[in-house]
Amino acid sequence: MFEREIYIWSKLEHQHIVELLGYVTCPDTGYPLIISEWMDNGTAWSYLERNPNMPMMDLVVIVR
Repeated sequence: MFEREIYIWSKLEHQHIVELLGYVTCPDTGYPLIISEWMDNGTAWSYLERNPNMPMMDLVVIVR
């Protein structure tokens, strides 16, 4: 499933979607790590953790 997501993301070109730069496997955990350009707000997970009361409509805008 991960490979499919990486393939799809690699083909996307849109002003609101960050470019996929690549991926690596974490040597400590074996988990895949996705590489994109630097985002000032951090990862999607960390942003949502810092903003737990964000209205659902705003979340839809973020993920679009």
